[in-house]
Amino acid sequence: MQNSSSNGTATVLASDVSKSFGNKLAVNSVSLNVSIGELVGLVGANGGGKTTFLRLLTGMLRTDCGKISVLDEQPPFENDTRRQIGYVPQKLSLYAGMTVRENLDFYADIYGVNQADSIIQKLVFQFDLDKFLAKRVCELSGGWARVAQLATSLVHSPKVLLLDEPTAGLDANMRARFWGFLRSYSNEGNAVIISTHDLEEAQQCDKVMFLSAGRELFCQSPSTAITQADVRSIYIKNNAIDKIRNSIIEERGGLITQAYLEGLKVILAGQDASALEQLLKENKVDFRYLQPSLSDACSLLLAENFR
Repeated sequence: MQNSSSNGTATVLASDVSKSFGNKLAVNSVSLNVSIGELVGLVGANGGGKTTFLRLLTGMLRTDCGKISVLDEQPPFENDTRRQIGYVPQKLSLYAGMTVRENLDFYADIYGVNQADSIIQKLVFQFDLDKFLAKRVCELSGGWARVAQLATSLVHSPKVLLLDEPTAGLDANMRARFWGFLRSYSNEGNAVIISTHDLEEAQQCDKVMFLSAGRELFCQSPSTAITQADVRSIYIKNNAIDKIRNSIIEERGGLITQAYLEGLKVILAGQDASALEQLLKENKVDFRYLQPSLSDACSLLLAENFR
């Protein structure tokens, strides 16, 4: 189910990249091709290898084997390439004792940004940071600290933006604005790679790479991943669950079940769906099919991969 090719000019290229820490293989033969204007999501559970892979792309970690290239240069990157990479780590990396404005000015100075004031003003407006400029980072809520960190990572207008779980701690409104910004930023001709646990968020990406225990299970557009997984989602109302749990769900085995609305969602492969549908009809169970999601496809693929 792997397909890491892209039609555009490669801005970020990883080919059969592996990285170990002692006896732990954190990234195992992973490949990725990201073009100008693409928004790419890295998904998977904790320990899947997302953070390590992003750090390899920044050049902060060196690969054990395989090749990485960013903007046609292999690490260690020269200063000109480093200036075109923006990185937002999981852990807050701003200077906590400095104000938001001081952090923005500091990073603009490090990167030698021309017309820094106008760029900072634009970022402040874009992320509603005006009321927080004079606050020290340590005085901000977790969510606003993440917003300030994103703004700081953009002060040098990077061509490649790498983000590690950047929406953690943001409310729904800010998350929506955040993703709207990422889409606009990629559409302006920049490459964006973001790791996230939220598969609903990831469904907004041009393509998604699913990492599990350091291995790439797929790298495709969300719609292609859903189609090729051949996933089906069946919703059973709560008043019918007890009636069929023992006779159908548990006896069949291998089915993925999740609480959903006021009932149960059953996730299964297409070849199994017709048989389950028949059993539900025979037992006069009220059910309906749901539109399969990227989350459903990943759940099914992960279950099949570890059977």
